[in-house]
Amino acid sequence: MSGVFTWHAFDRLTVQQLYAVLKLRQDVFIVEQACPYPDTDGEDGKAWHLLYTQGEDGVELAGYLRVFLGDAAKGKASKIGRVVVDKAARGQGVAQKMLSLAVEYCQNKAPRCPIELEAQVYAQALYKAAGFEAVGEVFLEDGIEHILMRRSFA
Repeated sequence: MSGVFTWHAFDRLTVQQLYAVLKLRQDVFIVEQACPYPDTDGEDGKAWHLLYTQGEDGVELAGYLRVFLGDAAKGKASKIGRVVVDKAARGQGVAQKMLSLAVEYCQNKAPRCPIELEAQVYAQALYKAAGFEAVGEVFLEDGIEHILMRRSFA
C-alpha cells in the first residue's frame, strides 16, 4: 500500500475529488453489486470524507469512506459509511487502514461516543477485526443483507 490518506470537509473537496468519490461509489455499490439505489443521498455535506489516493500523480482514488460525528451528550453515536475500495486496490489492507483512521478520527473528534456502521453481511469479518460487534438481526437494505455493528468508546 503506497498512497496517501487525507480527510476533507465536503465543501473542501475539489470538483475532481468529488467526481472521483461519486464515480468510485457508483462503480462498486451500483454497477459491481448490481444494486440501483440513490447514492447521492443529500447527507455528504454533513460528513467528513476520508480519501485514499495512489498512482503516479497521486490523484487516483483507490479508497473512500465517510464519517458522521456523534454527540455523547445527546446519546448520538458516530457513524461510518460508504466504505469502498477500488477493485485494483483490494487485498492490500486499504480498508483496514481506512477503518483504523476513521475510528481514531471519531475518538479524537467525538470522544466517548460509540461508533456504528451498517455492514454488508459478507464483510462482517473486516469490521470485527476493527473492533466492531454485530448488534441485532440481519436486515435488507436495497436488496443486500446488512447488519448493524457497533464499537464502544475506548
